Amino acid sequence: MRDYFGNLPIVSSMGFMRGIMVLDDCEGTMTWIVTGTGGDDVHAYETAAAWQGEKGLHLKTRTTATAQDDWVHLQKIFDHPASGLLVARLRLCTPDAAKTKSIIVTLRDDDGSQQYAAAIMLAPATNKIYYLNSAGAYVELTAIPQTFANYNWYTLELAADCRTHKYLHVRFNGLSADLSAQAMYNDAATSGRSAQLRLLVTAAVTGPGEAYMDNIYVGEYLEA
Repeated sequence: MRDYFGNLPIVSSMGFMRGIMVLDDCEGTMTWIVTGTGGDDVHAYETAAAWQGEKGLHLKTRTTATAQDDWVHLQKIFDHPASGLLVARLRLCTPDAAKTKSIIVTLRDDDGSQQYAAAIMLAPATNKIYYLNSAGAYVELTAIPQTFANYNWYTLELAADCRTHKYLHVRFNGLSADLSAQAMYNDAATSGRSAQLRLLVTAAVTGPGEAYMDNIYVGEYLEA
């Protein structure tokens, strides 16, 4: 597996590196594929959601007739990693943890034969973190205990091996969990070959669920 070499030519943007699939500072045009409960949900680049720069990604479930498990989902589809290493990293926070049931970050690997998924679920309302196991169930990550604080920006990193279809690790708020013994979830057959990043926010019983995200990266480099 490759790692980041750190010798980028200064005339080239990192976005042109073939090992970088997603590099979104949330400052430009919003090009994510969006689905959700609908109504007056929010999925936009906004100033209030910025960690760095002028804007960040603001996700919020509907506020009219809000209900538990309302959701908003964003997706980007891109090429399969040549090295097999796939790393997602982003900054995120929630303005009101008690109203946000979950924030799920998923890396999906469609290898031309089967569909695999590695996912981390943050549960701000209950102060827990989970990973998606090979049976499709979310298992609590006790190695990364958390008490979510409103407007506290966190860095989340999820790494997976798309050749062995196993997790590598998850890192959050300065803590790390080794998941290299855990297989990704294989949920279906497919003839397509691609990788995907999925972001999902769901509402708690008091809703609406809400999250800010910024500096979103997916690629084949651990140190990018």
